[in-house]
Amino acid sequence: MEIRKLRAVFVSNIYVAAYLSKNPESPTAELLRRWRKDEFVILYSEELLQEIIRKFDEKGIDVRYTIALIADLKLLGKCVEIAPQEIKRTIINDPDDDIIVACATKGKATHIVTYDSHFGNYLPK
Repeated sequence: MEIRKLRAVFVSNIYVAAYLSKNPESPTAELLRRWRKDEFVILYSEELLQEIIRKFDEKGIDVRYTIALIADLKLLGKCVEIAPQEIKRTIINDPDDDIIVACATKGKATHIVTYDSHFGNYLPK
């Protein structure tokens, strides 16, 4: 029986929290360590990469960390190409997060990792 790896989409603030955490054992830092150890797959889209870059810049995170994370995502993650028409209005309280849902749906994610309560009980289909 083949065991299917978990497939997750992280909202950009999860990456930000991991890099800003003063605790190297924080849950977000642990998630990134476990991903880099190939325990699960991170799905991303080009739009999500751009949001990560923007958020890291806004938070003043050293550009070297931004470059390293983007390189890791491109090397170790799985890019999901999303056409504009595939982005449906799903998250009423934050339309910017519709890209997360589109990426999760098209990439057959098993999880969306977020601190945002407006995702509610959304599960990719």
